[in-house]
Amino acid sequence: VMSAVSDKDGKVTFIGLPLGSYYIRETAAAPGYVLDQTVYNVTITSEDNIVLEKDGKPVDNNTVINDVYRGNIVCYFAGGLF
Repeated sequence: VMSAVSDKDGKVTFIGLPLGSYYIRETAAAPGYVLDQTVYNVTITSEDNIVLEKDGKPVDNNTVINDVYRGNIVCYFAGGLF
């Protein structure tokens, strides 16, 4: 139905969606962040009643927070593995 790119604060806003059920899925992550492959369900029953769910449970404050990338680091010293 719609796609969006997050702003400088990482927020995404959809304007003008009719009442109904939708899903949100991240398709790309900013450098240094982990791509969230979760599908979030969104139900809009009125302008003041919007529910974001993950695995059938409401998400606190309708807010999704991405994790910073954490991985394994291998350091090499001049003669081999450090």
